Amino acid sequence: MVGSILIRKVWEKSTDAGLGRTVHTPQLVENILNAVHDTPSTSTRRLSTQLNASKTIVHKVLKEQLLYPYHWKKVHELIPEDVPRRMQFENWLLDQQQNNVNLISNILLRMKQVLLKMVLPIYTTHMYGLMKILMPLLFRIINISSNQLISGLGLLAIF
Repeated sequence: MVGSILIRKVWEKSTDAGLGRTVHTPQLVENILNAVHDTPSTSTRRLSTQLNASKTIVHKVLKEQLLYPYHWKKVHELIPEDVPRRMQFENWLLDQQQNNVNLISNILLRMKQVLLKMVLPIYTTHMYGLMKILMPLLFRIINISSNQLISGLGLLAIF
């Protein structure tokens, strides 16, 4: 008799799985998307805790909206006031190029080195799918012209 009570107690404890499943409702989806929009750097674990939802549902909602954890972020919008700063940077870079003829070549060389350091370890781990994406980009950057580089760096200078 005592053994059966003990078994029943153990069974009752083991069948209690803790939190129930979170229901995937439109309100929950809206809450998740609002939270991500307000604080894009918040982790999915923290979001799931704040919204009392499972991490899986948070991931599914983000994936459905083509958002990915830690990659989605608000980006500075280019506005007309940015144009003079870009022009100022481009003119500065051209002035520097007159003082140092190899400046832009050195910048391109450094960009190649950095990109190759990023790409070669990926290549050696046989991630061919990613390589199919990265290699054309790498070759486009390697073959970039000086004018394109100056314009691209002008974009970076305003951030």
